[in-house]
Amino acid sequence: MPNRTVREIVAKQKVVTAPSKTTVDEAARLMEDKEVGALLVMDRGRLVGIFTERDALFRVLAAGRDPRTTHVVRRHDPRPAIGFTRTRPSVTPCS
Repeated sequence: MPNRTVREIVAKQKVVTAPSKTTVDEAARLMEDKEVGALLVMDRGRLVGIFTERDALFRVLAAGRDPRTTHVVRRHDPRPAIGFTRTRPSVTPCS
């Protein structure tokens, strides 16, 4: 996967944000309402992750978590949704 800037990834996309305290249930309704497949998750004005339809399906529903009480970003998640490098403003896959 080539390194791309966030700007390149979302240039032609409708950008929708949600606070990190948003539940998966609320996120799904917001994505449906805005007709998007992902949300940029913000905490105190900073991007802390990206929540996708795939996250809702596999990391929440298939894992048996309750979407009404599960938040879009879990603190101390060993598999963050997105990784950033400090030296370059590009998005890189997380290990």
